[in-house]
Amino acid sequence: MAICDEVPQIRVTVRVNGSEAAEYNDEDGSPENDPSIKVMNTVSKYIESQDDATFSICITIDSSYSFQPDDHSLSCAVLVDGKWIRTPIMTTRRLAVEVNGHDWLPEGSSTWKTQPLKFAGITTVENTAESRVKEDSIAAKSLGLIQVCVQRCVTTGKSAAPQQKNTASTTELAEKALKGSAASHGAVYGADVDIPTPNFVKCTDLDEGTGLIRFNFKYRSRDSLQKLMIIPRTPSPDPVEEEIGNLSQEAIVSLARRQLLHERATSNDTIKAEDMTVIKKEAEVYDLTGEAPVCVRKRKRAKTIDLTED
Repeated sequence: MAICDEVPQIRVTVRVNGSEAAEYNDEDGSPENDPSIKVMNTVSKYIESQDDATFSICITIDSSYSFQPDDHSLSCAVLVDGKWIRTPIMTTRRLAVEVNGHDWLPEGSSTWKTQPLKFAGITTVENTAESRVKEDSIAAKSLGLIQVCVQRCVTTGKSAAPQQKNTASTTELAEKALKGSAASHGAVYGADVDIPTPNFVKCTDLDEGTGLIRFNFKYRSRDSLQKLMIIPRTPSPDPVEEEIGNLSQEAIVSLARRQLLHERATSNDTIKAEDMTVIKKEAEVYDLTGEAPVCVRKRKRAKTIDLTED
């Protein structure tokens, strides 16, 4: 769960396939930030994305947070890949919310829909027109980024529903447009699900356009996170083990039999070599009754020499 040290009562997390995503610190900061959104504090994390996995953004306000002065509210704008998804308003009566889709009203319909948020792998195309490359380059800058921008505000009354269009991100981009980008996935929308008509309100900003906190979640595939050295690489398998794993059961049995015969032959040769080894020692007698071994050497027989002879 991402928490800002300056305002620890406001917490945001991303759930992938219903489970809270593991978070990794973004040590390099957040160059993808929209410069038009000014904030006092920024928290930036990496999370792992998977093909076709659904995800949601959970915002929680601790009851210890002070909504004074002015009994203010907190607007929490959720953007995915640079596209606005929803802005839930948090109050003393609403301290938790989960944003799991893009809400919209189809033209000519009175029934609102939500489209679940999903990760999709990026694919590339070659030999595209220069105009396509330019357009995709702009889109690529925002890919792989979930943002929650929190601002203090005061609600002033109900509002008409904004115009919402079905504008999901595209994950097919010109190869040249992705040059230098580490993005591996983009966000797409799932099938429509009917929802009750949302309530909309008007808000007045209390901090002259400056947000309280911005939470950034850069989502990448496991392979991309490993290449960025965010998480450790998976150890490479032993070449021998990998080769054996590709053998049939019959081949494995045959290989084991040959290995066993080789080990037996090697063992017999070692025993023969040891039998032929002769260890020669000096003649010594050890007294095992004492505390320390005593060496008793043979005494030489005395020889008499006559010195009176000429």
